Amino acid sequence: VGAGIDMSCCANIRLCSANTTFSIREVRVGLAADVGTLQRFPKIVGHSSRVRELCLSGRDFDAQEAYRIGFVSRVVTDDLWHDAL
Repeated sequence: VGAGIDMSCCANIRLCSANTTFSIREVRVGLAADVGTLQRFPKIVGHSSRVRELCLSGRDFDAQEAYRIGFVSRVVTDDLWHDAL
């Protein structure tokens, strides 16, 4: 789709379903993620080499990796999604 990670970076609380996939896809077509993602994303998860890889490669990462690196605070199974809110 597009701009989802950009919008998520603006949120104070980030939850995702277990089947969510994230990426910074703009870089796959030679564009810079110019709406603040490259500034906000590393501030949220840190400036590790893994974060640089995600920002520069456009590689997809799943909900569990998003949780491990601190991008989301909780991964919720689909059947419990409404209870989490």
